[in-house]
Amino acid sequence: MFNGAHEIQEWLKECAKRISKSLGPRDFVDKKPKHGLPYLSTVVWTSPLGLPICQPYRKSDTKMIHTLMSNIYLANPNSIGPVNSRKQARAFPPNFIHSLDASHMLMSATACDKAGLTFASVHDSFWTHACDVDTMNVILREAFIRMHQGGLIKRLRDEFLKRYKGHYYLVDNANKTYEEITNVDTSDIDPKTMTGAQIFETVAKRSGREWKPLTFPPIPRKVLLSPKRLTDDSGTIRC
Repeated sequence: MFNGAHEIQEWLKECAKRISKSLGPRDFVDKKPKHGLPYLSTVVWTSPLGLPICQPYRKSDTKMIHTLMSNIYLANPNSIGPVNSRKQARAFPPNFIHSLDASHMLMSATACDKAGLTFASVHDSFWTHACDVDTMNVILREAFIRMHQGGLIKRLRDEFLKRYKGHYYLVDNANKTYEEITNVDTSDIDPKTMTGAQIFETVAKRSGREWKPLTFPPIPRKVLLSPKRLTDDSGTIRC
Protein backbone atom coordinates (compact mmCIF):
# COMPACT_ATOMS: atom_id res chain seq x y z
CA MET A 1 0.00 0.00 0.00
CA PHE A 2 2.88 2.37 0.81
CA ASN A 3 5.34 1.19 -1.84
CA GLY A 4 5.80 4.70 -3.19
CA ALA A 5 6.65 6.16 0.19
CA HIS A 6 9.08 3.30 0.83
CA GLU A 7 10.81 3.87 -2.51
CA ILE A 8 11.33 7.56 -1.75
CA GLN A 9 12.55 6.73 1.76
CA GLU A 10 15.16 4.34 0.36
CA TRP A 11 16.17 6.92 -2.27
CA LEU A 12 16.72 9.58 0.39
CA LYS A 13 18.70 7.13 2.52
CA GLU A 14 20.93 6.10 -0.39
CA CYS A 15 21.67 9.73 -1.29
CA ALA A 16 22.62 10.48 2.32
CA LYS A 17 24.77 7.36 2.49
CA ARG A 18 26.80 8.42 -0.55
CA ILE A 19 27.12 12.05 0.55
CA SER A 20 28.31 11.10 4.03
CA LYS A 21 31.08 8.98 2.50
CA SER A 22 32.22 11.61 0.03
CA LEU A 23 34.91 14.26 -0.32
CA GLY A 24 35.46 17.09 -2.76
CA PRO A 25 38.80 18.50 -4.01
CA ARG A 26 38.12 21.69 -2.08
CA ASP A 27 38.02 19.73 1.18
CA PHE A 28 41.78 19.22 0.89
CA VAL A 29 42.12 22.99 1.29
CA ASP A 30 39.30 23.93 3.69
CA LYS A 31 39.28 20.84 5.93
CA LYS A 32 42.69 19.25 5.42
CA PRO A 33 44.13 17.90 8.69
CA LYS A 34 47.79 17.59 9.54
CA HIS A 35 47.67 13.92 8.59
CA GLY A 36 45.22 11.71 6.77
CA LEU A 37 42.06 12.51 4.83
CA PRO A 38 39.71 15.41 5.64
CA TYR A 39 36.49 14.59 7.47
CA LEU A 40 33.82 13.23 5.14
CA SER A 41 30.81 15.35 4.16
CA THR A 42 27.59 15.97 6.07
CA VAL A 43 24.17 16.06 4.40
CA VAL A 44 23.06 19.64 3.71
CA TRP A 45 19.88 20.73 1.93
CA THR A 46 17.58 23.74 1.62
CA SER A 47 13.99 23.83 2.87
CA PRO A 48 11.15 25.12 0.64
CA LEU A 49 11.45 28.41 2.57
CA GLY A 50 15.09 28.77 1.58
CA LEU A 51 16.57 27.86 4.97
CA PRO A 52 19.78 25.75 4.88
CA ILE A 53 19.71 22.58 6.99
CA CYS A 54 22.79 20.62 8.05
CA GLN A 55 22.68 17.27 9.83
CA PRO A 56 24.97 17.40 12.88
CA TYR A 57 25.63 13.69 13.35
CA ARG A 58 29.30 13.05 14.06
CA LYS A 59 31.27 10.60 16.14
CA SER A 60 31.78 12.22 19.50
CA ASP A 61 35.12 12.65 21.20
CA THR A 62 34.67 10.64 24.39
CA LYS A 63 36.94 10.05 27.35
CA MET A 64 36.66 7.42 30.03
CA ILE A 65 36.84 8.60 33.64
CA HIS A 66 37.73 5.98 36.23
CA THR A 67 35.85 6.24 39.54
CA LEU A 68 35.63 4.00 42.60
CA MET A 69 32.16 2.89 41.60
CA SER A 70 32.40 2.53 37.82
CA ASN A 71 33.80 3.93 34.60
CA ILE A 72 32.04 7.01 33.17
CA TYR A 73 32.23 8.09 29.55
CA LEU A 74 32.05 11.83 28.90
CA ALA A 75 31.60 13.42 25.47
CA ASN A 76 33.14 16.74 24.56
CA PRO A 77 30.28 18.81 23.04
CA ASN A 78 32.71 21.34 21.55
CA SER A 79 34.82 18.87 19.58
CA ILE A 80 34.30 18.29 15.85
CA GLY A 81 34.64 14.60 15.13
CA PRO A 82 34.35 12.43 12.02
CA VAL A 83 30.98 12.20 10.30
CA ASN A 84 28.79 9.33 11.47
CA SER A 85 27.71 7.94 8.08
CA ARG A 86 25.23 5.47 9.55
CA LYS A 87 23.32 8.14 11.50
CA GLN A 88 23.50 10.54 8.55
CA ALA A 89 21.80 7.98 6.29
CA ARG A 90 19.19 6.77 8.79
CA ALA A 91 18.16 10.23 9.95
CA PHE A 92 17.90 11.98 6.60
CA PRO A 93 14.48 10.63 5.41
CA PRO A 94 12.59 11.69 8.59
CA ASN A 95 14.55 14.94 8.88
CA PHE A 96 13.72 15.86 5.30
CA ILE A 97 10.02 15.24 5.94
CA HIS A 98 10.21 17.29 9.16
CA SER A 99 11.65 20.19 7.14
CA LEU A 100 8.63 19.99 4.81
CA ASP A 101 6.21 19.88 7.75
CA ALA A 102 7.85 22.92 9.32
CA SER A 103 7.78 24.81 6.02
CA HIS A 104 4.10 24.02 5.50
CA MET A 105 3.31 25.14 9.05
CA LEU A 106 5.04 28.51 8.60
CA MET A 107 3.40 29.06 5.21
CA SER A 108 -0.01 28.24 6.71
CA ALA A 109 0.55 30.44 9.79
CA THR A 110 1.54 33.39 7.61
CA ALA A 111 -1.50 32.94 5.36
CA CYS A 112 -3.83 32.64 8.37
CA ASP A 113 -2.41 35.83 9.85
CA LYS A 114 -3.02 37.70 6.60
CA ALA A 115 -6.60 36.39 6.56
CA GLY A 116 -7.16 37.53 10.13
CA LEU A 117 -7.44 34.02 11.58
CA THR A 118 -6.18 32.91 14.97
CA PHE A 119 -3.55 30.19 14.45
CA ALA A 120 -2.10 27.65 16.88
CA SER A 121 -0.26 24.42 16.21
CA VAL A 122 1.57 21.46 17.69
CA HIS A 123 3.81 19.91 15.04
CA ASP A 124 1.40 19.21 12.15
CA SER A 125 -1.86 19.68 14.09
CA PHE A 126 -3.36 23.12 13.41
CA TRP A 127 -6.08 24.86 15.40
CA THR A 128 -8.28 27.90 15.06
CA HIS A 129 -11.71 29.02 16.27
CA ALA A 130 -14.58 26.75 15.24
CA CYS A 131 -16.16 29.45 13.08
CA ASP A 132 -12.95 29.70 11.00
CA VAL A 133 -12.25 26.00 10.46
CA ASP A 134 -13.58 25.94 6.88
CA THR A 135 -11.45 28.92 5.93
CA MET A 136 -8.38 27.33 7.53
CA ASN A 137 -9.02 24.12 5.57
CA VAL A 138 -8.74 26.08 2.33
CA ILE A 139 -5.60 27.92 3.50
CA LEU A 140 -3.86 24.70 4.51
CA ARG A 141 -4.50 23.08 1.14
CA GLU A 142 -3.41 26.17 -0.78
CA ALA A 143 -0.14 26.24 1.17
CA PHE A 144 0.35 22.51 0.54
CA ILE A 145 -0.14 22.97 -3.20
CA ARG A 146 2.26 25.94 -3.36
CA MET A 147 4.93 23.97 -1.52
CA HIS A 148 4.71 20.88 -3.72
CA GLN A 149 4.48 22.61 -7.09
CA GLY A 150 7.60 22.03 -9.19
CA GLY A 151 8.56 18.70 -7.59
CA LEU A 152 10.30 18.72 -4.21
CA ILE A 153 12.33 15.57 -4.85
CA LYS A 154 13.56 16.81 -8.22
CA ARG A 155 14.61 20.13 -6.66
CA LEU A 156 16.42 18.23 -3.92
CA ARG A 157 18.33 16.09 -6.42
CA ASP A 158 19.24 19.16 -8.48
CA GLU A 159 20.56 20.84 -5.32
CA PHE A 160 22.64 17.78 -4.44
CA LEU A 161 24.14 17.69 -7.94
CA LYS A 162 25.15 21.34 -7.63
CA ARG A 163 26.25 21.32 -3.99
CA TYR A 164 28.37 18.17 -4.23
CA LYS A 165 29.69 18.71 -7.73
CA GLY A 166 33.18 17.23 -8.12
CA HIS A 167 32.86 14.99 -5.07
CA TYR A 168 34.00 11.38 -4.96
CA TYR A 169 32.54 8.81 -2.60
CA LEU A 170 33.94 5.76 -0.88
CA VAL A 171 32.26 2.78 -2.51
CA ASP A 172 32.99 0.17 0.14
CA ASN A 173 34.54 0.35 3.58
CA ALA A 174 33.59 -3.08 4.84
CA ASN A 175 35.80 -4.47 7.60
CA LYS A 176 37.68 -1.19 7.80
CA THR A 177 37.59 1.30 10.66
CA TYR A 178 37.39 5.02 9.98
CA GLU A 179 40.97 5.42 11.18
CA GLU A 180 42.22 2.74 8.77
CA ILE A 181 40.43 4.34 5.82
CA THR A 182 41.56 7.87 6.52
CA ASN A 183 45.11 7.01 7.57
CA VAL A 184 46.48 8.09 4.20
CA ASP A 185 49.45 10.33 3.44
CA THR A 186 47.99 13.44 1.77
CA SER A 187 50.90 15.80 2.38
CA ASP A 188 51.74 16.04 -1.32
CA ILE A 189 48.13 16.44 -2.55
CA ASP A 190 47.59 19.94 -3.97
CA PRO A 191 44.14 20.79 -5.42
CA LYS A 192 45.70 23.77 -7.19
CA THR A 193 47.81 21.56 -9.43
CA MET A 194 45.82 18.30 -9.42
CA THR A 195 42.39 17.50 -10.86
CA GLY A 196 39.73 15.81 -8.79
CA ALA A 197 40.32 12.56 -10.67
CA GLN A 198 44.07 12.71 -9.95
CA ILE A 199 43.48 13.44 -6.26
CA PHE A 200 41.15 10.50 -5.71
CA GLU A 201 43.17 8.16 -7.89
CA THR A 202 46.05 8.86 -5.51
CA VAL A 203 43.83 8.44 -2.45
CA ALA A 204 42.44 5.15 -3.79
CA LYS A 205 45.90 3.70 -4.36
CA ARG A 206 47.15 4.69 -0.92
CA SER A 207 44.03 3.67 1.00
CA GLY A 208 43.40 0.46 -0.90
CA ARG A 209 39.72 1.42 -1.27
CA GLU A 210 37.64 2.33 -4.31
CA TRP A 211 36.48 5.94 -4.78
CA LYS A 212 34.01 6.86 -7.53
CA PRO A 213 32.58 10.17 -8.80
CA LEU A 214 29.55 11.01 -6.65
CA THR A 215 26.33 10.33 -8.52
CA PHE A 216 22.78 9.94 -7.30
CA PRO A 217 20.25 7.22 -8.20
CA PRO A 218 17.30 8.07 -10.45
CA ILE A 219 14.27 9.53 -8.73
CA PRO A 220 11.61 6.86 -7.99
CA ARG A 221 8.56 6.83 -10.19
CA LYS A 222 5.91 9.39 -9.29
CA VAL A 223 3.49 7.72 -6.92
CA LEU A 224 2.68 10.57 -4.56
CA LEU A 225 -0.62 12.40 -4.53
CA SER A 226 -0.69 15.10 -7.16
CA PRO A 227 -1.52 18.54 -5.70
CA LYS A 228 -4.03 18.97 -8.55
CA ARG A 229 -6.20 16.27 -6.97
CA LEU A 230 -6.86 18.58 -4.03
CA THR A 231 -8.92 20.84 -6.31
CA ASP A 232 -11.99 20.20 -8.42
CA ASP A 233 -12.31 20.90 -12.18
CA SER A 234 -12.96 24.58 -11.56
CA GLY A 235 -9.83 24.97 -9.42
CA THR A 236 -11.78 25.22 -6.18
CA ILE A 237 -10.10 23.68 -3.15
CA ARG A 238 -11.72 20.44 -1.97
CA CYS A 239 -12.40 20.50 1.79
